[in-house]
Amino acid sequence: MYGSRLHTFLTAFFALCLLLAPSATAQSETRHKPIIFAAASLVEALPAILGPNEATYVFGPSATLARQIEAGAPADIYISANADWTDWLLKAGKLHDVQVIAGNRLVLAVPADDKVKDRATIDAAAFMEILGNRRLAIADPRSAPAGVYAQAFLKHLGLVDTLKDRLAMGESVRATLRLVERGGLPGLVYESDTAGNLAVRVITPIAAEASGAVRYSGGVVSDRPDLDTLLTRLAAPEAARTWKRFGFLPAAELSHNSTE
Repeated sequence: MYGSRLHTFLTAFFALCLLLAPSATAQSETRHKPIIFAAASLVEALPAILGPNEATYVFGPSATLARQIEAGAPADIYISANADWTDWLLKAGKLHDVQVIAGNRLVLAVPADDKVKDRATIDAAAFMEILGNRRLAIADPRSAPAGVYAQAFLKHLGLVDTLKDRLAMGESVRATLRLVERGGLPGLVYESDTAGNLAVRVITPIAAEASGAVRYSGGVVSDRPDLDTLLTRLAAPEAARTWKRFGFLPAAELSHNSTE
């Protein structure tokens, strides 16, 4: 009888092991995927370059993600649209091996069916003419670098005080883009947000001298030894075509691009 019970127990035990083995393997694979915290504007480009299953991606406003990392969020890599936040994490001892991986630029966009004409350049008077009685959509500078660049541009035009009560702020640049697409507002967004987007139209690009040069910098958060290779892949010449397809400037071209 004892032998029969032992046989039954061993049979059940090995059956349970076989049942759990795939689940344990899947959990191990998931656990070992790098977790990348990245700016919301990279939501399409990043998986296209690295592969959708290469990492676990967490997209959001750069400032919000940086604060989460500082508070102990389990990220492996952090990529920001503004060097201020990578510098902040560096000083906090939460980031290392930082490098620039791509660039972008600010543009003034309107709904695709807007009657406003395109302009090569823009001054304060022309900007106010385009705006008319409408509010201006920008990203919230407290959470999103796109808002910081937008505020810098408004300061360049001398319109910060004039427009302070006429701003419609999105939590991220993607939320701001929706205010242009669906809310009928002119907005200051990234050029990459308008690439292939039939719902919006770019009126004019904003010169880097007026808004600040948009640079995406990434760094390693955890102590995993293989993470710097992911950042290197993003900055490599092989990634250039994909960056351009999504409206970004590849890292290799940044120092040679006079408009950025």
